[in-house]
Amino acid sequence: MAVIAPNVRGSTGYGKTFASLDDGKLREDSVKDIGALLDWIAGSNFLDASRVAILGSSYGGYIVLAGMIRFGSRVDCILPATADLKVRRGQAVRGGITVLAVIT
Repeated sequence: MAVIAPNVRGSTGYGKTFASLDDGKLREDSVKDIGALLDWIAGSNFLDASRVAILGSSYGGYIVLAGMIRFGSRVDCILPATADLKVRRGQAVRGGITVLAVIT
């Protein structure tokens, strides 16, 4: 199983410009990032594009639901959550998106 953690447009961590790339009318662009990731998985020779799950919490939960509507035929499973609290390097981090793909 491969675990992919994309940092889609609108995510924090790369500055204010990157975080604002999905504001207002650009909101759909962050969902398009999931489509690009699904295209990348399909084009790889080591991942099975027919066995993909998308998990997300907080803002990632929105992306998961929007991705299901837009790319539902390309995803086997979605797991949206309204909130999640992970601890990374001793610091609390909220939200995020994880894509799971089966290695062929």
